[in-house]
Parts: sequence; C-alpha cells; structure tokens
Amino acid sequence: MKIISNYIRIIFFLFFTANYIAQENIQSQIKRIDYQLNKKTEFQYRDQNLNTNKNDKELRIEGFIGFPYNLPLPLTISQSGEPDINLTAFFASKPFEIPIYWVWRISYWEGRNSWELEAIHHKLFLKNNPQEVQEFSVSHGLNLITINRGWQFKDFIFRAGAGIVLAHPESIVRNKKFSEDSGIFNWGYYISGPTINVAIAKNFIIINSFYAICEMKINLSFASVPIYDGNADLYNIAFQLNFGLGFSLLKF
Repeated sequence: MKIISNYIRIIFFLFFTANYIAQENIQSQIKRIDYQLNKKTEFQYRDQNLNTNKNDKELRIEGFIGFPYNLPLPLTISQSGEPDINLTAFFASKPFEIPIYWVWRISYWEGRNSWELEAIHHKLFLKNNPQEVQEFSVSHGLNLITINRGWQFKDFIFRAGAGIVLAHPESIVRNKKFSEDSGIFNWGYYISGPTINVAIAKNFIIINSFYAICEMKINLSFASVPIYDGNADLYNIAFQLNFGLGFSLLKF
C-alpha cells in the first residue's frame, strides 16, 4: 500500500507540473501573438502615413552659392586664315567675384518624385593662355539651364537632368577682340551646346517651410562659342559643392 501511495503522489506531481508548464506555454503564445498583432498594426499605420506622404504635392524654390572645380579638358580655337590653337585648358571659376556663381531651382514635388527647372550661373577663366590668346573667358555665364527629374530616397534627394548651355563669351585672340554686343537681343548670349546635370542633396529643416540644403553635383557640358573671325570649342566637366536655402511655397 505504501508503494501504491507513493506512485499516486508521483502521478499527481507529474500531472500538476505538466499542467503548469502547459499554462505557461499558452500564456507565452498569447503574449507572442499579441506582440505580432501590435507590430502588424504599427506597420500598417506607418504604411498608411507613407502612402499619404506619397500623395503630397508641393512647390519649392531654392537658391545656392558654391564651390566649382573644373577638370582640365581640350579646347580648340579656330580663327579664319590662321592655324587652329589646340590645348588642354585649365579653367578657374572665381565663384565669389562679380558676377558670382549661383544656382536657382524651382521644383514641383508629387510625393517623393519631382520635376524641376534649374539654372546654374557657371563661369570659366582660362589660366594657361597660349601666346596667341590674350584673353579667353565665359565670365557672364556658361549658364546651364536644365530640366531635372528628382527622387527622394530616405533622407537624400537624387536628381538628373539635361538642357542647354547659354554662354556669354569674352575673348581677345591674336589681338582681335570679340564684340559682346551681339547674340540674343544683342546681349552677348549664345545657345552654345548641350549639358547634363547630376546631383545628390540633403535638406535640413530650419523652421516651418524653410530649410537649408547641402548639394554635390556634376555637370558635363560642350559649348561652341564665337570669337573674332572664328569659334572656340570647349568641353567642361564641373564638380560643385553647393550650399543654399529653400522654401516650400505651396502644399496641396
């Protein structure tokens, strides 16, 4: 009888132990399901917010100053009755001398994508003038006017675009000065070639609709500009580090 009694005690002990473990497992499973449901609800809420942001529409205006660097590239100067002048041109930009280097941009955002109109007032001053070239510059603007497409990915904005070079050349070649009173409206500007614009930027909110911008960009351009009795063909690859301010004008 004593042995049977001990067996009964062991059976009851195992039964209550198994029951306790089963209850603990059930509680653990319930907590895990609740956690997963809460996370799923949270993610759905975030997704709804993201979907709302994707439908936002906005008009922005931005302006910059910056620091351009020009790669040395070929320059060919052709003048009637004279041999061509070929050299690898080293151009300075002098961004803070009047007229200064600037960029402005108007962009229409729909969610995380944009269409943009951008103008860059780039400048070129030849540093390694050959003997025949007393002066060669595009100081009132190797103006780059582009239509861009923008994409926001996380905290960064990527943009790419293409457009035209609107150049204002100034030159004295073989002591012959080119007149600046010609071109479009006799203002000295010429549509001179194509350009490509690629950039990455990050915005920093200041207050309400105002924000600061840091942007790195690269422009690849070709321009054929007139000189006295001829023309000059130049290539330009410009790396630029720009800082600016932006304003969200309209949200709808």
